[in-house]
Amino acid sequence: MNIPQTYRELLEQFITFRTISTDPNSKADVQACITWLDKLFKKHGLETKILSGKNANPIVFAQHFINKKYQTFLIYGHYDVQPATRSDGWNSEPFKLSEHDDRYWGRGVIDNKGQLLLHLVTIFKLIKSGKLKYNVKFLIEGNEETGSAELAGILKQNLELLRTDHILISDGTLVGTSPVSPVIEVGFRGSANLTLKYTTAKNNVHSGIYGNTIPNAAHELCKFLSLLFDDEDQVLIPNFTNGIDPKVKIKPYPQDNSAKIKDQLGIQKFFLLNGLEFHSRTGLHPALIITGLSTGYTGSGYSNIIPKEAEVKINFRFAPGQDPEFILEQFRQFIARHTPIFVTYKLSEDFSCKGILLDYDQPLFVTIKNILEKVYGQEVVYKYVGGSLPIINDFK
Repeated sequence: MNIPQTYRELLEQFITFRTISTDPNSKADVQACITWLDKLFKKHGLETKILSGKNANPIVFAQHFINKKYQTFLIYGHYDVQPATRSDGWNSEPFKLSEHDDRYWGRGVIDNKGQLLLHLVTIFKLIKSGKLKYNVKFLIEGNEETGSAELAGILKQNLELLRTDHILISDGTLVGTSPVSPVIEVGFRGSANLTLKYTTAKNNVHSGIYGNTIPNAAHELCKFLSLLFDDEDQVLIPNFTNGIDPKVKIKPYPQDNSAKIKDQLGIQKFFLLNGLEFHSRTGLHPALIITGLSTGYTGSGYSNIIPKEAEVKINFRFAPGQDPEFILEQFRQFIARHTPIFVTYKLSEDFSCKGILLDYDQPLFVTIKNILEKVYGQEVVYKYVGGSLPIINDFK
C-alpha cells in the first residue's frame, strides 16, 4: 500500500486540530482528530477501536498483528495539547505548521503530535515493505495534559486487547543543539495540583473607609506565600525533600546549554542546588510552583476595594521515590500553622501521582542505546524528566 502523503503533509494536518483537553470548547476538534487518526490507521492496514471513559476524551487504539512468534510493542502517545495563542509569544499561528531555523513549529510538534507521527509513518513504511518484525499496537489518548485520570481504569477494562511485551512512550525531546544527543528518559517526577482560598470578610468593602484597619485577603495570602520560599527560591516546608530515591544516578549532561535557556526565556538567573545543573535540578528534586493568583479587581481602571477573597493555584512536583501524600500532609500542616485565626481557608486538591524510575540496565534498554548511538554518532543521555507521566505507573 502506497503512502500518498509525506510526514510533513501529515503533520501539517495533525497540527490544525485544536485538541486542547483543558478547553471544553475543543470537543469538535477532538472528535475530528479522532476520526482523522482512525481513517489514517485503517488506510494503512491497521485494525482500530475507539475506547471511551466516563468523561475522558476518546482513546484511539490500533494494531497490526504479524505472527504470534513475534514480540509485541505497544506505542503510547497523546493527541491533546496545551492551549496556545499568538499573544503567548509565538512567532506564527500555533495551530498552523510553519518552518524556520530548520525546524517545524506548531502546537504539538514536540508534545506529542510530532513524535507520535514519526512512529506512525515509520510503522506504515515497515508494513508496506514487509520489514516489520514486531506485532504493533498503538494507544493514543486525549487527556495526557490533564492528568489521564480515567486512563488507568480504561487499561484495566481492556487488559486482553492491550496485552504486550514492551511499551514505547512516544514523547520526549533530544538534548543539545549541535551536535544533538539522543535521549532515553529513565525518570519522571510526580505531580499534584492544589487550590488554596483565603476568605477574610463577607463582602468587598471601600479601601478609603476600611483600608489597613480590617483583614485584607490579598495581603494575608501574599504574607503566607512569602513564607514558602527563601531568597534562593528553595521551599521551606519541613521534610520537603524527604524520600528521594537513593538509586538515582546523577550523570552530567554532555552540553551546558544554560546560556541558551536563559536567552530563550529572557531570564538572568537560575535557582540551582550545589552540584546540580539545570536538567538534574528539574528532574531529580521536588518543586512547589505558584501557577496562578486571583484576588480583587483586575479589570480596566481601578476599583478601590479591600478584597474579601484571594486564591492561589499551586503545582507540586515530586522527586522519584517520594510519597506525594506525605509531602502534601506536610503542606497541610504548614498552612494550618501559618494561617491567621481571623482567616478562613479552603484547600482543594486535584489528582496526584508518584514519580518513577526505570531500570535502564535491562537488556532492551542496552539494545536501544546501541541503536541510538549508531544513528546519532553521539552518546545517549539518560534523562530524568522534570514533567510527569502518570500512566507509566499504571503501565508497570
